[in-house]
Amino acid sequence: MNKAPSSCPSCPTMKDSYPWMFLPDVSPKSIVPLHKELGSEFKSQSIAQKLPVEEARAFYAFTNELRSWPPIISDYTQVSCNGRKLVSNIQGYDNIGTCNCKFQNGTTCRITKVTLSSRSLDGIISEAVVNLTYLESLDLSMNQLTGSIPISLGNLSSLSILDLSSNKLTGAIPESLGNMKFQVKLLGPSSRKVDPSGKRNMSVTFQLDLVDNQLSGSIPTTLGNVAVSSMTSDADAYRLFKLKQYDKASLESNFGIYLSRNQLIGPIPESFGNLTFVTDIFLNDNFLNGSIPTSLGALTYLNDLELYNNEISGTLPQTLGNLTALTYFGVDSNSITGTLPTSFASLTNMMGFYVAANQLSGSFPDFIANWTSIYALSFSGNNFHGNIPAIIFNFSNLAYLDISDVEDSHFWFPHSTNSFGLVYLVLRNCSISGSIPKYIGHMLSLEYLIYPSGIMEKHCPRGKPNYHSLFDVYIQGERKLKDFNIIDKAGGPNKVHIENFTAVNVNNSTLQIHFYSAGFMFLENGPLISAISITPEYKLRKQLSPLNIALMTVVSTIVFLLFLLLFAWLMGWLGNADHLQEIDIGLEKAVTLKQLKDATRNFSERNEISQGGFGTVYKAELQGKTVAVKRLSSPSEERINELKNEFYTLKSMSHQNLVQLLDVYNAKGLHLLIYEYMQNNSLAHTLFDSKSKLKLDWEARFNICLGIASGLVYLHEHPRLKIVHRDIKSANILLDGDLKPKISDFGLASLYTEDDQFKFIKVEVPQGYMSPEYVRGIVTSKADVYSFGVVILETVSGRTNAGYMRDSQETEFLLDTAYDLHRKGRLVDLVDKKLSAKYDAKQAIIILNLAVKCTSISPTLRPTMSQVVSVLVGEKKIEEICPPAQNDNQIAQIDSSASIEVTSRASTSSNYYIKGEDEIEHISEGTPY
Repeated sequence: MNKAPSSCPSCPTMKDSYPWMFLPDVSPKSIVPLHKELGSEFKSQSIAQKLPVEEARAFYAFTNELRSWPPIISDYTQVSCNGRKLVSNIQGYDNIGTCNCKFQNGTTCRITKVTLSSRSLDGIISEAVVNLTYLESLDLSMNQLTGSIPISLGNLSSLSILDLSSNKLTGAIPESLGNMKFQVKLLGPSSRKVDPSGKRNMSVTFQLDLVDNQLSGSIPTTLGNVAVSSMTSDADAYRLFKLKQYDKASLESNFGIYLSRNQLIGPIPESFGNLTFVTDIFLNDNFLNGSIPTSLGALTYLNDLELYNNEISGTLPQTLGNLTALTYFGVDSNSITGTLPTSFASLTNMMGFYVAANQLSGSFPDFIANWTSIYALSFSGNNFHGNIPAIIFNFSNLAYLDISDVEDSHFWFPHSTNSFGLVYLVLRNCSISGSIPKYIGHMLSLEYLIYPSGIMEKHCPRGKPNYHSLFDVYIQGERKLKDFNIIDKAGGPNKVHIENFTAVNVNNSTLQIHFYSAGFMFLENGPLISAISITPEYKLRKQLSPLNIALMTVVSTIVFLLFLLLFAWLMGWLGNADHLQEIDIGLEKAVTLKQLKDATRNFSERNEISQGGFGTVYKAELQGKTVAVKRLSSPSEERINELKNEFYTLKSMSHQNLVQLLDVYNAKGLHLLIYEYMQNNSLAHTLFDSKSKLKLDWEARFNICLGIASGLVYLHEHPRLKIVHRDIKSANILLDGDLKPKISDFGLASLYTEDDQFKFIKVEVPQGYMSPEYVRGIVTSKADVYSFGVVILETVSGRTNAGYMRDSQETEFLLDTAYDLHRKGRLVDLVDKKLSAKYDAKQAIIILNLAVKCTSISPTLRPTMSQVVSVLVGEKKIEEICPPAQNDNQIAQIDSSASIEVTSRASTSSNYYIKGEDEIEHISEGTPY
């Protein structure tokens, strides 16, 4: 995960560079009038009845030290329990936890859960947290908290979930955390007897997540003392000592200890063997030493054990064979010795087995044949010998196999396989008997193949690939060439090589030529034979003398060659052979690279359409069709070469709201993406450029919002390729001749290096499309949701998000205006005045409220794009996908039974006038960009 630099003295602060993150006019002074309007006496009475004053004060003291802006609460009276929801009166904090209001016959609430993940908190965790005595769950993950973990956290007797991951916490892990308790819940019919048959269900919950911090010291042995906190039941619960009578079929365990990516030292505590119900132990990427405790063999519910990238030594305990529920085992990059325990034969649920970069020895164990569900095997960097069981090549789920450094000369491949889904195969430094079988060449999913004598692969992650294409050539059933390497002979790809063969018998006017792969071939080799000339060997009649025959042959040859050269010159084929490469532009007949370059006037400024971070786009007209040609620019030629096959994969992505990638051309110094041409330029050009002649009526704007959302759903939820765009903005939304929106530049964000990412952030942040968490290097699909919210605000309002105010010489952000109007209940005032009062008010309110939800500071509060589409098409309401905010009541002001056109009187959104069904202004055709 790329992260922004932790310190940058010359960089502006978040508040300076990121003003739309901070809601306007939110302060105690601005809240007091609203508080008085609701009735301070009633409010105080409500708090006294529901949330005790001492608990409200404890929550205020705790959150005040977390340092957020805007503040979570300005004083203790601003927090309350709304049913089960813990809410604050501050905008954006309307759902920050959970309350339990069943105390004292339903008259008293207690705070049981606090969720403040991804809130840009940069303070400390105060000891005041100990006063939230009923707290069961605390989530402060993905912030920038500093300092140490308070010892008092261990005094919270009900705490079972503690997530402090992805912060900057330092110091040691407090031993008091061993006092945490796991929660147990029984569900089933009323009974005073535990039914061990599994008819009743039980769940166990515990989570300690401290991943991605700077914690040091050793792991406290007390963490192995985690015990039961409470037991709740829909019926009567039996005694807890019967707990272990439940089998795995009747128990659902969500018990995890996550301490990865810190600076922890020392051994793994033997006491971890007491954590009976633990399912996940993640201790990877630390400096742990010593051996793996044999006591871990008692953890029969353990599903995932990750210990890689440490300094662990010793042998693998035989007791680990008791972990029959284990599916993932990662101990790679340690100093483990010995052989693989025979008890591992019992691990039949294994899916990922990683022991690379250790000092293991012995032969490959036969028990691997029992792991029929295996997905990934990594044995490299050890001292194994012998042959891996041939049957694993028939496992249909196998996708990753690394068996490097097998020194025994008797290692060989099986003659057949069913593993055509293999993606990564590494055989580096292996001495293999026999040859690489032909079926390797038919594994269409294979992306990495590292071969004993070098590298043969479609994608080469490091260094320059060394492609091998070896085959035997048979003519009329007779082998004429053995291990023929076409690339070596031709001097590189797309080069011509001529081979001459003599004394070939042609029977029945049929010439048969076969190519048999001797190793690994690619479909990209293309047609290997472009022309064949056959010179018959028989005696000519004696009517012509040898001299006449020679003269006729010479003259004929010269004439033929002259005509051939003339034709090649007219077609532009003379010169660089690369110019002859064919490029698909969506027509029956492909065009050559030369024709494409000529159509762009050799990438002239006269044909330039636009410039962006990924390159320049040119217009090209060929065979009556217009296409857009993007010439990629990157500071790293290697970066483009590494990703070129990803470009070919993007060709397979087809959706009505994505700009179709027609073809890709890659050569040294020239990298082209050929797209369909969009006649009406970009949404930004249409909305903000004074030269644009297009006028977007309400129907067009609504369809644009729906189309962008549909395209993002396709990218985010594609069954094979899930893509986060990272750069959704109105300039990257193109419009075709029917004003249908299409998303451009998808899948190109991976071109950026880490340095490029930082430069990209510096350029894009002031534009206002980038989500707050992107600055910290956190990129998920919710970043696109944030950008989408900004784009639909621009679409409905006709205003750019970041506008320069000449009077104040400052930048005005549309989001600030939207939040302010949303708080005042006047969102409809944002609708573009150019619509001349012709718009569907109900749709406008829905879209504007969606925009506010999509641009929430916290990613967890934003809807998914599929949820957005469900609201836009009328399948769901906003309240069903997002908790309603205080001011989301504007829809109720409009008759939901009809779609109406409205006129706003002055700027007051509550005064509507229903008009007749006037004819909506026709959309005029704009000029192509």
